[in-house]
Amino acid sequence: MKKLIFSIAFLGLIAANTTAQNSENHLDSENPENEIPYEIEYSEDFGLLSDFLLYIVGRQRAEHRHQSTGEIGFGLFAQSGLIVGGIRNSEATMRGVSESTQFGFGMHFRWRRHALVTTLGWSVCNFQIRNGLKNNILGDYSQFPLEILPDLSSSATSETFNRLSRDAMIGYRFIFHRHNNNRYFAELGVFNTDRVRNRYSARFVGTDYIDIDFSYTRAAIFNRSDTGIQAAVGWNHLSLYARYRLTDPFRNFDATLPRLTIGLRVAI
Repeated sequence: MKKLIFSIAFLGLIAANTTAQNSENHLDSENPENEIPYEIEYSEDFGLLSDFLLYIVGRQRAEHRHQSTGEIGFGLFAQSGLIVGGIRNSEATMRGVSESTQFGFGMHFRWRRHALVTTLGWSVCNFQIRNGLKNNILGDYSQFPLEILPDLSSSATSETFNRLSRDAMIGYRFIFHRHNNNRYFAELGVFNTDRVRNRYSARFVGTDYIDIDFSYTRAAIFNRSDTGIQAAVGWNHLSLYARYRLTDPFRNFDATLPRLTIGLRVAI
């Protein structure tokens, strides 16, 4: 009799426990937030691989969302290059090293593999010229020093043209690798410079072998602005660029200064 009572009590406990578990599972199915996930046993190696795969997938999704919404960036840039080529329509020649430098502020708006880029800053150009005034590179103004000081040597020992101007560029950039933060890109744009100061300097030797310097700064000699095309290919923050002027700094003169500049640019 005692065994029968014990057996009934044991079965009753099992039935009560099963009912409680079914009730808990029913509540969890109604509230997904309380649902208990299944437990899967796996080795440690499989766990590391799983974490790595989840990281890669999550990163790709994040980058996809990042590229889909676009990106606006700001920074600083500096570029410097050598002016190459000779003076056209004149027997004057280039001497030494002539350089062109731009620096300032940059901004870009990127959408996937495409970007609109613009820069604002300053431009400094330095042309080293030989026998420019002797060959009337500045038209009638070229003979002005000899007219006021006849004892000067007929040709200047050195001539330099310096130009300081405000510089603006806008262009299109194509990014070859969409998910690699602007790595490997090609860029094409137009630029315009607005002069701040132009100076053509020449040094002559006087009768007592004293150097005499003349400087031309009259606005009538120089054009106010220059316009041209700029192209670049680069990787991340470093690029190789080329600039080609479509206009000339001198106003209404036959001589044309070299128009091509090739150099390096750094953007941060």
